[in-house]
Amino acid sequence: MMRFTLYFIIINLLFISCDSSLDINADYKNIPVVYSLLDKNDSIQYIKLNKAFLGDASVSEMAKISDSLNYDNAIVNLIKYKDDKIVNTFSFERTDTIKKDEGFFADDNNIIYIYKGNIINKKDNGSDAERPSEFNFVLDIKIPGIDKVSSQTKTVSDVRILAPLGISYRKEIITYSNKYVNPEYKYKSGKDAKYFEYFIEISYYENINGAYRLRTISHKEGINSSPTSDGDYTFSFLLNGKSFYQTIANNITNSSSERIFYSIRYKFMSAGEDLTMYIDLTKPTYGIVQEKPAFTNITNGWGLFSSRTSTYSPYKILNISSLNHLAVGEITKEFDFKNYSDTYIFYSNNRDLDIYKLYITP
Repeated sequence: MMRFTLYFIIINLLFISCDSSLDINADYKNIPVVYSLLDKNDSIQYIKLNKAFLGDASVSEMAKISDSLNYDNAIVNLIKYKDDKIVNTFSFERTDTIKKDEGFFADDNNIIYIYKGNIINKKDNGSDAERPSEFNFVLDIKIPGIDKVSSQTKTVSDVRILAPLGISYRKEIITYSNKYVNPEYKYKSGKDAKYFEYFIEISYYENINGAYRLRTISHKEGINSSPTSDGDYTFSFLLNGKSFYQTIANNITNSSSERIFYSIRYKFMSAGEDLTMYIDLTKPTYGIVQEKPAFTNITNGWGLFSSRTSTYSPYKILNISSLNHLAVGEITKEFDFKNYSDTYIFYSNNRDLDIYKLYITP
């Protein structure tokens, strides 16, 4: 009897498997995916809006169709608040003029929403660098048939350069008496920022077939993080003298009959709290457990809405010893840089190339 019952169950299962098909896809429902990083120092703000969904076709096929990725009738606004009161509304325009790199997803109709203009103006800033943090920015996206998509962030305040100032404000000392020097930089975090990356930007002219072209090397020097987003946290780092010349040597690949050093400055990138969390969650994992928690701060959608900003140290030139070492030092002597005297003579004769008036005394 037991054997008969078992056979009956198996036969029934076979019939059921023949009559039924398994559909792993749920009913169609698209999900808005939003990525935007506000920058109070930029004159254009960008919002990337796409849709994610599950369909019956191959993922690789659907990804190549731009209509599968974009919304036709989305209304995208950014609302500016102060003390819970609306002070401005910025309407974003849909554009497809920004080219997208070729890849897995469709690149023929790259829809991006942009606003041309400043979201923080001079009146907002006043004389206090902390004042932009008084404003709260709320993302407001309306898509027919979908609940309102929203998020909010504060704009990140600029970092404040504390050192070097005074005598070192105009000229950078990388070598002194043929010895490398490691000048110290200090800066203070801005309000509502928690993560910082800093880059050195080295600019020079090179003569290519009789025409002088300005080149800029941007090299990431390091990262820092603040325990709070209150601002007022002080960081310091050293500009390594030998590494400075090595960075120049590593980034020059083309031939030139002469090169003329122009300027050096630092760029500080500051990230808001949500962007900091996103960076932390998506950085490489080197342990055994590779699974990462998903991150989103978008209501009725998926993605990231946060803020960042860039702050620059003043443009500086190299002192006599550092500029001469660039011309004849072991690391960079093969790149035909002019020495200190010839550099000043060059800019005296080519004043139009001294765009920031670094070498021309008033």
